[in-house]
Amino acid sequence: MQHRIAAEAEGEAEEVGELLDAGARVYVCGDGSRMAPGVQDAFRTLYRERTQGADESAAERWLDELVETGRYVEDVYAAG
Repeated sequence: MQHRIAAEAEGEAEEVGELLDAGARVYVCGDGSRMAPGVQDAFRTLYRERTQGADESAAERWLDELVETGRYVEDVYAAG
């Protein structure tokens, strides 16, 4: 999933950003040890790239806000 979010060549990243701007909700389900952190990183990168002057701290606050408002939800498991 994180690779699709970051796929600039096909415009997926911009489409995901536009959907988030419109109030979309994100549900992540899968591997909590590798996939979920990768998706979080991809979302923070997306925010930094679309928001002028945004640093890692701002991206983290943005993602935290999505979580707090129920717009980013994870249902993950520990792969072993």
